[in-house]
Amino acid sequence: MEKFTGFTSDGASVMMGKRTGVAARLKEINPVLLNVHCICHRLALACTDSSAPARI
Repeated sequence: MEKFTGFTSDGASVMMGKRTGVAARLKEINPVLLNVHCICHRLALACTDSSAPARI
C-alpha cells in the first residue's frame, strides 16, 4: 500500500468520498497518493449535464 502512487475511479461517492471513500482510506495509509476521477466518466457526466434542459 505504501508504494501506491495513484488511484483512479469512476467518481462514485463510495470511491471518492472525503471521509469514508476508498480514496480517503487509501490516503490515510499513503498521504502522497494522487486521486483521479476517470476522464471518461467525467466526460460522460459533462455530456449528460450539457444536454439536460435548463432549469430557471
